[in-house]
Amino acid sequence: LGRVPFKQNTFGFEVDGPVYLPRLFDGRNRAFFMLALEGLRERNPGAETRTLPTAEQLRGDFSGLFNTEGRPVTIYDPASTRLGPDGRYRRDPFPGNRIPQGRINPVAAKVAAFYPQPNRPPIGLDNALNYALITPSKNGYDHWVGKIDLRLSDRSSVSGCYGQTPWNNFSKIVWGTNAAEPSGEAPSTRVSRNWGADWTYTLSPSMVFNLRGGLARYEGFSGNIYGRGFDPRQLGQPDSLVRQFTTLQFPRFNLGRYSELGATRVTNYETHDTYSLQPNMTWVRGRHSIKYGAELRRYNRNQLQPGAASGVFTFDKRWTQADPLRADALSGDEFASFLLGHPTSGYVDRNIDPAYRNHYIALFLQDDWKVTPRLTVNAGLRWDYETPVVERYNRMVRGFAFHQPSPLAAQV
Repeated sequence: LGRVPFKQNTFGFEVDGPVYLPRLFDGRNRAFFMLALEGLRERNPGAETRTLPTAEQLRGDFSGLFNTEGRPVTIYDPASTRLGPDGRYRRDPFPGNRIPQGRINPVAAKVAAFYPQPNRPPIGLDNALNYALITPSKNGYDHWVGKIDLRLSDRSSVSGCYGQTPWNNFSKIVWGTNAAEPSGEAPSTRVSRNWGADWTYTLSPSMVFNLRGGLARYEGFSGNIYGRGFDPRQLGQPDSLVRQFTTLQFPRFNLGRYSELGATRVTNYETHDTYSLQPNMTWVRGRHSIKYGAELRRYNRNQLQPGAASGVFTFDKRWTQADPLRADALSGDEFASFLLGHPTSGYVDRNIDPAYRNHYIALFLQDDWKVTPRLTVNAGLRWDYETPVVERYNRMVRGFAFHQPSPLAAQV
């Protein structure tokens, strides 16, 4: 593989000063602003290597299949499984190590057609790592932050700020030409946003009130633009199954040493919100500087994570090895089991889209007592409480049979 250079460019600016709009607003003594940007553009070297089935294997011809030592690997017919007189299971090999065309599963044939062609000489006698793609990952962000301060009067001032860091990443592309692309970071994004406001009011020479509020939000997305919206009916999956999927996407197929097909996450999105409010009072009385106040927060966490909503299907060698209960190095192949349409396991994610919420409350009192010019005593008390997390629409127990009698009740 050729070398891919690492590239990183960072840029930005910062500007601040008084707010002055000729003939409209003169804030040179009481209104100030700040605006800053930091940007990043990065290209990281990267390559994806996989083992792909050969053109002959796509047709069911495994006559050229060898293990790492160069010894032939035999494909056995699972339909011929029988129990021998010695208590061990036996199977018959496919003639010529070729699966008849009539035995190839039509869904498997359509899925296998999404494989790209091998593009490099294999490593080893078992035809491993015959595909590679140099794909530098691309990521970057534009971090903006702005702030404005305004003095309303000799006793009152306010400020507000906003910042955001939208980070974008596009990486781990294996082939990137069709809906079966396996990458789960095509793209992945993380966006942090922060809003804040502050008001300070001088009640008297010895008392100052401060009120702060803000919102911190995180938005995360990971998925796959290639497989999103793909209808599995195009592969031959029955409508009775597809109608039960919560999201349409290309299914995931795991085939052992062969490259996977489809992504495990296609449309995963979440947001985390933290609302906060902080009223505080400072009171200077003699040698005491007393501060008291509260902090109130509300946490929201919303998730849209269908996961593998169109299913995950895993294949291994057990269906095509000589003995289904005993593996060996000279029989069976994951892709052969796949062509026959015999998965080892499978499941479909059917997730809820929860909206979690909880609250946080705190009260505090602090006294800085200057006993002598060289001795200050700091004493304080704080009480805080965080409520349990709840699902806002009570969906965590949806469908639970509260009135169903327990089958163990009579035995207790």
